[in-house]
Amino acid sequence: VFLKLNNEFVDDGYTAFDSCGVDITDKVKVKSNVNINKEGIYEISYYVIDDYGFETKAIRKVKVNKGIKSNNGKVIYLTFDDGPSIYTEKLLNILDDYGVKVTFFVTTQFSNYSYLIKKEYENGHSIGLHTASHNFKYIYSSVDAYFNDINKVSDVVFKGGSSNTVSNFNKGIMTKLVKELSDKGYKYFDWNVDSNDTSTTNTDTIINNVINGIKNKQVSVVLQHDIKPA
Repeated sequence: VFLKLNNEFVDDGYTAFDSCGVDITDKVKVKSNVNINKEGIYEISYYVIDDYGFETKAIRKVKVNKGIKSNNGKVIYLTFDDGPSIYTEKLLNILDDYGVKVTFFVTTQFSNYSYLIKKEYENGHSIGLHTASHNFKYIYSSVDAYFNDINKVSDVVFKGGSSNTVSNFNKGIMTKLVKELSDKGYKYFDWNVDSNDTSTTNTDTIINNVINGIKNKQVSVVLQHDIKPA
């Protein structure tokens, strides 16, 4: 959790179940050293023992800092779709060098690199669900097909644009999906600046696409892909 200095902290909450599916949330003990008045990385630990003596512990890290300085109120979110892939680790190292945090909208299409999802998270980046298969003809064929696919990538993450053109063959599907996602407790995000890094291998062109795309926007969500070397 990233928290701006001196802002109120509200715990996102927790649930606990034993191996038989019995809710034991009321048995959870919570310990926290979060100090909203001082910059630092803090921890909240959640500890529970079930009726059979089995125990488990989870940690939520809270980073308190002064926040991101914005330019005239403008905010730019950098996002990377379709990975992790052969290029993701190199990208993570570059982001670390510059102290930049991004959002990875992940798939499972390159399963040999799925272990990097955990590294993305541990490095302080946000993880979003893109798709499992990246097969748009299947994914957008129906609501059930979409959730069958999204549940697969959700399971992998757990273990380790709203009118987009790729769904045009099934009119109205995105409206249905956005509602269903909200009903199921997901937050839906869409991009509004396209780097076009899937259409060109020229890095300068990609950079210019992004810079031109953000000029007239107060909030920019930039679409990029960590399956592309450029």
